[in-house]
Amino acid sequence: MANYHRGFTRLESQWHSVKKTELVHLHALLVLLSERVVDQGIVDRSYFEPYAELDVTPVSFRARRDRHEEAVLLLAALLAAAVSDEYEPPPDVETIRTESDSTPSSHSSAPSS
Repeated sequence: MANYHRGFTRLESQWHSVKKTELVHLHALLVLLSERVVDQGIVDRSYFEPYAELDVTPVSFRARRDRHEEAVLLLAALLAAAVSDEYEPPPDVETIRTESDSTPSSHSSAPSS
């Protein structure tokens, strides 16, 4: 569980250098992955309801950058949880932010054996 989370912590620290167009592109790719996960029967479409409740999609061109960032973080966490046996899905993006703020940055990202 923590290994995925440490990855998000590093990713969050680099958000400020990512342009909005790059973030929207990543958002679109994650949506495609989520559709594939549903099509393969790994999870039900309702699994991604927390993401849908954000009401921002890759084609929400007028949405602020921080709204796309929220969507990307939540969707990435949901996808990680969907394909992992040990990572629980977060209820919302605030949970991701809160946990990553409390995670010490000195942890290594190498998976434990």
